[in-house]
Amino acid sequence: MTLKREILHLFNIIAAPTEVYNDINATPRWRMPAGLLFIISPMIGFFIIPAAIEPLRKIYEESFDSRTAEIALQTSTHYFTIINVTFEPLVKIIRWVILSAVIFIPVLLYGRTASFTYTKVFSVVAYGETLFHLMGILTVLVIYARGIDQIADPSDLVVFKGINYFIDKNAVSSSIYNTLSNVNPFSLWYIAVVSRGIQITATIRFLTSLMLVSMAWGAWLTLSLGESFVMEKALELFF
Repeated sequence: MTLKREILHLFNIIAAPTEVYNDINATPRWRMPAGLLFIISPMIGFFIIPAAIEPLRKIYEESFDSRTAEIALQTSTHYFTIINVTFEPLVKIIRWVILSAVIFIPVLLYGRTASFTYTKVFSVVAYGETLFHLMGILTVLVIYARGIDQIADPSDLVVFKGINYFIDKNAVSSSIYNTLSNVNPFSLWYIAVVSRGIQITATIRFLTSLMLVSMAWGAWLTLSLGESFVMEKALELFF
């Protein structure tokens, strides 16, 4: 696979995933998705931060004097900058590693072809991340089109609703509620696209591939739930 095709496949994954995964099956590559991740993810985070702190700004201005509110706002901005710009790309790389392992190991144990490798699975998962970049870009565009001054609650930052939209927020913990937001139209699209990639690279049935990828996504959601719980407790301690 040439460098030009690697770059083009960042766009082809949206319209022609089969073409992308046929090339990956012949020559697995993941450097372009990784490079795009470390460029796009901080950029999206940079634009999301002003929107994310808008509800806090209103709360601080109503609860504290102007000086205290300014200090609290600066602290929150610093916190969101570290999370969204610095750690977010690393967390996504970790997600790639975990998803790839959860998919690869069952196929390894229950009869894989000799050509099926972890690198191929990792490449399939990495290229699928482009769909989430698209979701992030569209989210930023919609938020700014509405105006960040219209954000009254953190839930207003979620443009593409997950299954948590159909659940009473007071009926479950905030950790569970936030984790369920990851089951949304784009994540379902992601699962379908990655499943197609695993079908091609592992030469298995699509339904089998879909089951493996869904299991992997479920494992990631479980870890995300633990992360959300820890962050929730940390916020209770420091804010």
